Amino acid sequence: LVLGAGSLLPALLFARRGAAVCVVEASPLLADVVRAAAVENGVRLAVLSSLASASAAYRQPGVSPPSLLVSEAVDDGLLADGVLPSLRAARALLASSRGGG
Repeated sequence: LVLGAGSLLPALLFARRGAAVCVVEASPLLADVVRAAAVENGVRLAVLSSLASASAAYRQPGVSPPSLLVSEAVDDGLLADGVLPSLRAARALLASSRGGG
């Protein structure tokens, strides 16, 4: 589970190694950049617009839960954008997939 297009390089590397990668990017423009980068690199990335849609996707039968959370570097810009609630929600999704609540 990758939060933000700023983590695109690790997302591409994990996908190239065969991992199922889901990128959560709220900006439609940046989501298009992620999709184009996936095509250019010959990998498959699921691109969703919110953690709510990612959480719903991971609850589908036959879909493996996330095993790793990757986020952009947190700086004052991301803090100003309100990234902390998103990180908390992603952490909870990861913990619940492992039976941790």
